[in-house]
Amino acid sequence: MGQTIIDRLLSGLRRRRGERFDRRHGIETSKLVKRDALTGMDEELREHAGDYVPGNPAVLKRIVRKSGVDPAAFTFVDLGCGKGRMLIAASEYPFRAILGIEADPDLFAVAERNMVSAQASGRVSVVHQDARTADLPAADLFIYMYSPFRGPIFEQVAERLADLAGEPGRAVVIAYSADWEADILERTGRFVRIPMRRRQFWAPSTVSFFYNAPADRMRRSNHQGVFRPST
Repeated sequence: MGQTIIDRLLSGLRRRRGERFDRRHGIETSKLVKRDALTGMDEELREHAGDYVPGNPAVLKRIVRKSGVDPAAFTFVDLGCGKGRMLIAASEYPFRAILGIEADPDLFAVAERNMVSAQASGRVSVVHQDARTADLPAADLFIYMYSPFRGPIFEQVAERLADLAGEPGRAVVIAYSADWEADILERTGRFVRIPMRRRQFWAPSTVSFFYNAPADRMRRSNHQGVFRPST
């Protein structure tokens, strides 16, 4: 019972922080959108998509800090970026570039408007594409996913990411939030999986990092395993 009350309090706190984030940037990312309302999306994608639920910028802050790699070496890609909240949050870090990929045309349109309203820097862009076939930068990639899809769609995306991770010399880090399909990424054999410890000691981890070999070497070369901004 105590955990339920605490979870509700934390949920309310996250919602209020998200609304403040929206007001600060002049955007709208807080309103939830049920999967059934994503009618512009390909039917197969919609069948296996999640509801649109905004990500938590505070979680992204921990993800970047705990990743153990320097974001300045990576291009940030949000697969299933929704309304673009995490793109704006990511712009606070020195990623080489920031790309959002969204398959639903209505969410994509909102994300585009939000990028304009927030006056996101030239490093930030958003495209209306399917994560299975979207054009990905030829760079070291820091992939973020907040449970955008499951089932066979996730399997196909995981296979694609595993292929990228197998390219010689290319570093790929995946931060998978919600973690429901993490075993699929593990089974590709291309990644080392490291769950990120939650602040609440009673709760299981809901974020896992996946590092291919070059990215894991980067992580290990940082003896503290934590990225600490210079500012």
